[in-house]
Formats: sequence, structure tokens, C-alpha cells
Amino acid sequence: SMECCASSNFIKGLLYFLENKVDVNICWNGTNPLFYACAFGQVDAVKLLLSLKDIKPNIKDSQGIFNHFFFNLNPLFHCIENNQPRCLHELLKIKDLSIKCSINGQEVSSFLFAAQEGFTECIAELLNYPSVDVNEKNANDWTALHAAAQGGHLETVKYLCQSKNIIIQPKDKDGIFFYF
Repeated sequence: SMECCASSNFIKGLLYFLENKVDVNICWNGTNPLFYACAFGQVDAVKLLLSLKDIKPNIKDSQGIFNHFFFNLNPLFHCIENNQPRCLHELLKIKDLSIKCSINGQEVSSFLFAAQEGFTECIAELLNYPSVDVNEKNANDWTALHAAAQGGHLETVKYLCQSKNIIIQPKDKDGIFFYF
């Protein structure tokens, strides 16, 4: 299947499917091969799939492909969930890429998600995307700095503190300052 080819970077297999007019946006769980290429860090497959005019980079999975707790994620979140900054770099070249998703009815920022997980290289890539704000807050007024510190991710905290325009002592909705 195309998703197997994408997850293993089997470019000849992907090309075979494409030459035979297989719909690149149809998979059994509401995904497309781009999800698998992103999740497994297959940069060449990501580049090939993104070169297709009919690929849907903002499509959301309907069942969760790797994490049964979360679904409704797009390929960008699967890059971050699996710490794949090189694939994320390719995805971020897309204009109008959705960088937020809804998980369990709550809007989730890819940037805050990456900080929470301590994926500093993904954060570096996201900060290059025009609509990402280093001081973005979630529903509780937590920033990436809060999320990284709460997760115990020292290198991510250090990286964020060196970021342009960062507010080093953001307050949450209860007026509590971040101290590290």
C-alpha cells in the first residue's frame, strides 16, 4: 500500500502507485501517505508527496494512526509527535498549513505541543513559520516556556529563553509568573 511505501521511503513503490492513478489521499483510517512519511521521518517521501498538486497536507486522521488517545491530527502534528524536524522543515514550506489541531474538543498549538514534549529542533523549525508566536498562550495562559519547564526539558527552556521576542517571565491566567 502507499502508506507502507511512504513509511519505509520506498520511492519506486510510491511512484508505481502514482503512475497507476491511485488516489494519494485515500487510506483506511482517514489519512494519506504523507502522515506515514512524516511520522517515520522519511524526508524523500515527504518531498515527493508534497510535490503532488492533489495532496492534502491539512487532512486530519479519523482514528489516530499511532496514538489511540489522539486523533484529528494532521501530518504536521505527526512530525512533531514523532520528533521529525527534517520532515517538519519540508511541511513548513507549504503556504496556509494548519499549525493547530483540535484534540478532545480543545484547540492545541503545534508549538506548545513541541515545547511540552521537549522537541527543541521542532521548535526551531516552527519558529521560522510566519504565524508562530514564541509567546503564544493556551487556554490556561501557559506559553511554550511554561510547557517546557513543566516537562523538565532544560535544553528546550534554554533555547526558548534565547529566542527573539521571548517574554522571559510570562504570567498564567492565575497571575503566576514563570520562574526557572
